Amino acid sequence: MAVPEGLTLLRGGGRYLNIGAGGKANIAVERLPQEMLFITIRSAEPRHWLQAIDFLASRKKTFPFEEMISKSYKLEEINTAMEAMANYSVVKAAININ
Repeated sequence: MAVPEGLTLLRGGGRYLNIGAGGKANIAVERLPQEMLFITIRSAEPRHWLQAIDFLASRKKTFPFEEMISKSYKLEEINTAMEAMANYSVVKAAININ
């Protein structure tokens, strides 16, 4: 399992970002650094994506959803995008990975 292994590879004060993974694992606490930042973003089930698409489609005349993505950034500019959202100069940033 990638997450337990990745966490044990962190050095003290390291950061670990986990996106979309689920499941269960056991991690020996003594193998983890004393200080670390662990961030996880869980993904939804397929039915949730369908519900989201239905929600957007049923309200497209009421809310300008396309205007909520206020700026696109290259993957190399992700820190700039995060800063822009944190200081509210951008509502929602889109990250282009191409």
